[in-house]
Amino acid sequence: MDLPTLNDSASFYDERRDLEQALLVRRRSWRGPPGNAVEASLIEIRHLEYVPIGPAPTPSDARQYWERLRIRELDFQVLYESRNAVGPVLWRRFVMGPQVCVLFTQNVDPEEGAVTRHLLGYYCAAPGETLTDGQAETVVRAVRVQEGDPSLTPDG
Repeated sequence: MDLPTLNDSASFYDERRDLEQALLVRRRSWRGPPGNAVEASLIEIRHLEYVPIGPAPTPSDARQYWERLRIRELDFQVLYESRNAVGPVLWRRFVMGPQVCVLFTQNVDPEEGAVTRHLLGYYCAAPGETLTDGQAETVVRAVRVQEGDPSLTPDG
């Protein structure tokens, strides 16, 4: 995510292979520095054998991929569709306690035939700060995908 609010954030990367479903799940998460409690996370889900995996989940269903979102009560708002550098993306803002957030999902490379990768993500403004529809769309449009080994790039 290329966002000024994440510039001084700590970035964490993890990756796991689900051999039963033949999936590679890569996650990059950001936590803001003290005094700037923004947070964000991106997940790429890729089939290990590059076979079709079907459409990405809806934004409200994608919450299951993050324990923090799964266990909380979220108040989802209107569903939108936009475009970013990756392609078409579905997104919804939601309220989680004192934070306003956006959660988005998309298929990667859908024009190349059957979908073999998904990109899921969320971004939460600091508690008490606003995140308008326009700001949420700016977040969604800030998503980029770089090929290569994400563990070697500290900023994701």
